[in-house]
Parts: sequence; C-alpha cells; structure tokens
Amino acid sequence: MVDIAKWREGVYADKGDEKDAAKGIFLINERSDKAVLMIHGYGGYPGEMQSLAELYSKEGFSVFVPRLPGMGTTREDFRRSDWADWLDYSMAAYKDIMENYGNVILLGHSMGVFISLILAAKFSPRSLILIAPPFSTSSGLGIDELVSLSTDGYEKKIPWHSDKRFRLHYPGAPKDDEALGNEYWSYFQARNFLSFEILKKMAKLRMSDVKCRCAVFYSPVDPVAPSDNIEEDFSMLENKEFFVLEGGTHEPMYDISEDVEEELKEKMLSFSLSGNEQ
Repeated sequence: MVDIAKWREGVYADKGDEKDAAKGIFLINERSDKAVLMIHGYGGYPGEMQSLAELYSKEGFSVFVPRLPGMGTTREDFRRSDWADWLDYSMAAYKDIMENYGNVILLGHSMGVFISLILAAKFSPRSLILIAPPFSTSSGLGIDELVSLSTDGYEKKIPWHSDKRFRLHYPGAPKDDEALGNEYWSYFQARNFLSFEILKKMAKLRMSDVKCRCAVFYSPVDPVAPSDNIEEDFSMLENKEFFVLEGGTHEPMYDISEDVEEELKEKMLSFSLSGNEQ
C-alpha cells in the first residue's frame, strides 16, 4: 500500500493549517492496478482537480491529488517553500505509487506541467497529460533580477479578485478560493517565481528524455499561459498530441464555459483509456 504520510519526509513542513479546499484528494480502488497522480499548479490546491479526480475514480483508477508543500495554507508557508520541496515531494509520491500500481498516468496543470515532465523523463509513466502549460508565462524579470530580489525577500501586492463565473467543484466553494486568493494570488513573491523559472528550465532540459505518450491541452486565449509558441515549446517532445480548447481559460478543469470543461474531460479520458487497457 502507498504511504502518503512518508511523501513529506525531508521537505518543508507547513506551519499553517491547510484550507479544506487544499486537502489532498485520495480515492483508492483496491481492486485496480491503474492509478493517476495529479499535480496542481503554482499557488494552487487539490480542490481545483476535484472533478477530474472523480472522473478517473469512476473509471476504476486510484486517484492521488496531493497538496504541494507551502501551498494551500498561508503566504508565509509559500514564501518558505521552494522548487526542491515541490519536486522532491512529487517524486516521492510518484515513486510510491509506481511501486504499488503497474499502470500509472501522470497529470499536471500549469506549473505542475513542469514537474510532470521532469518526473516523466526519469520514470516513464504509461501516459502523460499536460494542461495549460505555462512555458510562456513570465514576470518580465530576468533570472539574475529574480535571484537578486529573492535574496532581499522582495514581495509586492498585486491586483486580484475572484471571478464568480468559474464553477468550482470542491466542497465548501467558493469560501476557500477567496481565502487562498488573498494569501497567494494577491502577491508577487520573487523567491517563489524564481522557483517557477527553475522548474521551467529543468523541464525544458529534460523534455527530450520523455518517451511516453503525451497529451497537451491548451487554449489559444489563455490569459495566464500564452500559447503562441506552443509548437516550439514542445519541439523536443517526441510522442505528443495537441488538443485545443477553444475559448478556454487557464483553469479548464472548472472553466467558465461548461462546454470547455466537458471537452477537456471527454478528450482526456479517451486519451487515457486508449493507452491504458489492462
């Protein structure tokens, strides 16, 4: 059996309490040999994956959606965690799942795309699903500037407000979304964005080592992760298939458009099942 508690050994230990929306989602099917590990994005939380987790669970998968260290609690925890914590935790999770299931799908959203690519290059899952890849997302600052600002602990308040049009699926929504938005998305922290850039660079360097089949889902009008260079971004990935979500946002898992969310789920599940027959 997987040992979820052990995944956090050696990584940053959060001091704040996790919000209900941020609690890990673990739907275990003891009679199945197939599993999916979902990795959320920068400042994200497991509740964002609620509908996808339920979708795979209904198809007989064991589903694991862990909360990355430093996220889903407080801004101070986020500031104290970094790329190594996020990657090491995800790696521990994948290794444990891999040892218990013969058929593993790896799914990443936004920054989780970078982590998923790094893991896929090392472990070669059965299939890889990447949603809203943020290779073109930028703070407008160079690495040297981010390093300098990180050293000084630079933090800046930025505009953020919740958008009631999104159809959140986790229990207790939208209360926690508001709380987490005020903790995470209302601030730019140089140290955390430097970690984002480090993972991006690592993913690019390791992409040519990814040999499993891969589905890339993106929207041409994603306001967070521009897709103008999507072909170039994934030029080193051999076995890939692109799926365009016309009119989608950066969060197609609970998109403003129900049609976009349903399209994502339908095509994602079809891709997953076509490569995961037992």
